[in-house]
Amino acid sequence: MQIHTISMGLSQAYLIEHNCGLMIVDAGLPGSESKVFDLLHKLN
Repeated sequence: MQIHTISMGLSQAYLIEHNCGLMIVDAGLPGSESKVFDLLHKLN
């Protein structure tokens, strides 16, 4: 399992890679989802 931290200014999101798939825990503010998508594209 690998955990990626995505900094979103005052909050953070976490992308968790596991052998059964991906899980996103997004505590970011509305409008900051592009940072999550950027990381997904880099991992693909």
